[in-house]
Amino acid sequence: MMKRSIILSIIFPILFHLTAKGQSAPASFTVGGDFDKYYPVLFKDANWDLNKSTEIEIGRVYVHENSEWRGSLIMKISYHVTSWGNGVSFINVQLKNNINQFVGGWKDISSSNAERYIIIWLKGGGTTYHYISNNVSFPAPVIYDGTNGQIAYQEINGPLHTYKTVPDTNFNPNGMNYDGDFSINGNLGIGTVAQGAKLAVKGKIIASEIAVTDISNIPDYVFKSYYKLMSLNHIEEFIKQNQHLPDVPSEKEFKEKGMNMVEMNTLLLKKIEEMTLYIIDINKQLQAQDKKIKKLKKLMIVSKHK
Repeated sequence: MMKRSIILSIIFPILFHLTAKGQSAPASFTVGGDFDKYYPVLFKDANWDLNKSTEIEIGRVYVHENSEWRGSLIMKISYHVTSWGNGVSFINVQLKNNINQFVGGWKDISSSNAERYIIIWLKGGGTTYHYISNNVSFPAPVIYDGTNGQIAYQEINGPLHTYKTVPDTNFNPNGMNYDGDFSINGNLGIGTVAQGAKLAVKGKIIASEIAVTDISNIPDYVFKSYYKLMSLNHIEEFIKQNQHLPDVPSEKEFKEKGMNMVEMNTLLLKKIEEMTLYIIDINKQLQAQDKKIKKLKKLMIVSKHK
């Protein structure tokens, strides 16, 4: 009896503290099925009627839980579902996987119904996940891993959702995932400190398209009648003395100051336009020489017949 009283004296203050903070009690669930599959797990937007977002923290910090070196996970989700198209829906996720990737993706499945669920696809194989929510009465997640014959969830007025064999590729498995536009009033540094620049990146940048809109002094003035081209002889002499083209920074300057991509592309365009004018001029000279050669050939033929 005394042992029971001690346990209750410990548990009740913890539960009271969590309730006072508006949090659910810590709980856990296990996803069965195969370890190489990600099964749909449904989480309710329990705060929808309270006009605020629902937050869940899902974790398994002990790397050997369920089996040796199975892996660890911390996932923090903040979400609000659309529920029949009410809008202002989002799913923001902060995520970190270790050894194995435990999350296969997520989706709001309430656009054509009022069920108010999101799906998170989680790795199965008897993997245990612990969670807590900012809703005191947060309902237990619904797992579709084949247990009790439930291997897929039929979205109301929507598609059938079943397990994934590979995770989605449209999210970051080890970092921030923000659903919506992102604005920063200050500067942003990635892998470095952004000093004097809106964005500073130390490392490789991969993009399918980059558009620069604030460009001035496009060098189409090269084609104006007043523009004077440097002679090719002068360019040759300049290259011999300086080991780079006129107007183009030297290797030393690039190393000291870096390369301004807008200025460099504008400068390269200028050089291409100048080169085009040189080619046109050379072509005119070749055409004039060709006419002279043809004329001389005619004169030679006429002189032979005299």
